[in-house]
Amino acid sequence: MRGYPKLLEDHTGQLNDLLNTLRLIEEEKELQTAGVVEQLVKVLEISQELQGFLEKVATWQTTSATRQYVHAIGSAKRDEKEMVGILDRLDRAKNELGTRILLAQVGLTGTLRDGFAAVLPTIQRTDRNVKWVLGARLSIATQLEGRQSAERGVHKSRHSTKRLTFRQQTGRCH
Repeated sequence: MRGYPKLLEDHTGQLNDLLNTLRLIEEEKELQTAGVVEQLVKVLEISQELQGFLEKVATWQTTSATRQYVHAIGSAKRDEKEMVGILDRLDRAKNELGTRILLAQVGLTGTLRDGFAAVLPTIQRTDRNVKWVLGARLSIATQLEGRQSAERGVHKSRHSTKRLTFRQQTGRCH
């Protein structure tokens, strides 16, 4: 039983990062896409599983020393393996959530047929917040940034939108 606090301490940074990511999604409505929300549900399910496991461990901590010792002898390795498994699945789900956030197409309006318009202030604000929390940039922001630097002499106001076309053959925005 003594190994659990150490194991949790080793994962505290990851759990704090996850909490910051959840706050980011809550604050940035543009990130609440179907893909992000779907993965968020998975993260929350695994988090609840971890909470249930920790409550079970806490229950054993309140029993007599003799019962704790007997439980530790019979179940310590199995419990530790279960906790490591839960934390690993939570870490993988968190990484997938981060990927889905980075690939979210925030600030886009329009259709494939009519073309898309990118609302630059929305993309830039969301990108700054994502970079601050995840340490990486939104894919859409880096793609548009490259396009803007290639278009010399074009003035953009802070309320500007950028017209995008979609080429069927490649599936890439232009």
